[in-house]
Amino acid sequence: MSSGLYLPKRFFSKLRRLGGVVARLVFGIESKPSSGGHFAAQLCHELSNPLSVITAKSSQIQNWAETKQIDPEKLAKAALEMQKMAKRISAILNGLKEIESGTETLSFHSVPLKSVIDETLELCSARFRLAGIQVHVEYPPPGVILECRATQISEVLFNLLNNAFDALADSGSGFAAEGKWVQLSSRVLGGTIELSVTDSGSGIPEKFRERVLEPFFTTKPPGKGLGLGLSISKQLVEAHRGELLLDPSHPNTRFLVRLPLRQVRAHAA
Repeated sequence: MSSGLYLPKRFFSKLRRLGGVVARLVFGIESKPSSGGHFAAQLCHELSNPLSVITAKSSQIQNWAETKQIDPEKLAKAALEMQKMAKRISAILNGLKEIESGTETLSFHSVPLKSVIDETLELCSARFRLAGIQVHVEYPPPGVILECRATQISEVLFNLLNNAFDALADSGSGFAAEGKWVQLSSRVLGGTIELSVTDSGSGIPEKFRERVLEPFFTTKPPGKGLGLGLSISKQLVEAHRGELLLDPSHPNTRFLVRLPLRQVRAHAA
């Protein structure tokens, strides 16, 4: 149906330019990580997902307009999603700049841990569902509050889930094979929250375990990734005075994130 909503042509030309920017960021730097330096590669890795969401939503809006099938409710929902991703990009940029400069200027905020988990799952649940991979979630007890930079912790969880997805998808049994699963769990240990991401894979080979958190280390085929997700996640977790580690004792592939529920300020007496 047509809503009578008019969108000027310049709106779509800006969307097309945005698509070009996305392509250069996501694929240009990825193919030649050394040319842009470590920071540029980190930037590419972390921005690829929100920029892809913005591009997909903008293409959807353009299609609605060209076919005169603009539904104001759907349009508002798509626009809201694009705004959320734009805010996420801003937060990611600020976080990466802070890591690169070695300064600590961003504030920590008290947020419900469940909301951080839900925000992360919203970004990747469709991908798992389409691939036939089951995602199981064990939420923290009701009311658990984490003092953190929520977007950064969401990025950590997203990177771990994304790695689990890639490992299962590349395991040779096909995307929709039975029995593939990922579990995101959380538990409170005194003043610490422990988050774990486990997949149904058989674990990381011993010869790779010491290097798995290093920048640019990857066991993926060429063109499948830069090997930055885990190293960036490690930096983000350590900026929260926590730790990210591989659990070698688990029979499956399992990563642990341990974070203090409350941050101790460096300037505190």
